[in-house]
Amino acid sequence: MTDLSKPGNYIIKQALIIIIWISSTLNFFGQTKELKPDQKYLADSLRQWTSGLMDEISKKHPGFYRYTDKEKFGLLIDSTRQSIQDSLTQLQYYRKLKPLFAKIGCLHTGIELPEESKTSINASNTLLPLEIFVDAKNQKVLISKNYSENKDIKRGVELVSINGTPILAILNKLLDAIPSDGYNQTEKILLLNYRFPFWYQEIIDAPKVFKVVVRSEGIDQTFELNGAFKDVFPPLEELLINQNRRP
Repeated sequence: MTDLSKPGNYIIKQALIIIIWISSTLNFFGQTKELKPDQKYLADSLRQWTSGLMDEISKKHPGFYRYTDKEKFGLLIDSTRQSIQDSLTQLQYYRKLKPLFAKIGCLHTGIELPEESKTSINASNTLLPLEIFVDAKNQKVLISKNYSENKDIKRGVELVSINGTPILAILNKLLDAIPSDGYNQTEKILLLNYRFPFWYQEIIDAPKVFKVVVRSEGIDQTFELNGAFKDVFPPLEELLINQNRRP
């Protein structure tokens, strides 16, 4: 575990995230009680924190370069740093870092939002009111449940786009950010099948209105749906229990 008391770890101590390493939680974001979810941090500081953070993890994690070699990882880190051109909130910075940690290929090494950000985002009606099923074989995404007020969207229709972005582009971005062991894509797709609205909210966007295009029998239809609150969805634990009970 990183010793945050050492002067050399000052950058890591100031970071804005929670790092989970070998099941040990180090809350770097939570060092200051005054932090607020909408507080912004200077781009120069964020770029510095990114370099220091990834350098520290690379020294401590024995399999840091196992699935992404050192040269490629260095390019990814540099690209992430260069993409930070303006001040960012905790959530915005988190979205930058999440894909980097996924490249490690270790379920025991990742990041989470600070509690204050989780509380804030969970209290808002910014979840897509649809659950999906990823048909990887046919490269399609089907709607499995509709929690919106508009019941014209039927189970089994194809989801084409969300807020103007093709669904396959959204899936690719989410798959890049979801952690898994090694190159395992099955775990990632399973998580999307269970929790797509939450991953979309966390990694893509958190609007209060969603413009979705669905396709049924070759005909596209566009709907505007109000965002849903977290309580609309059954807990993940409940979904897993029901899945295990199926014959």
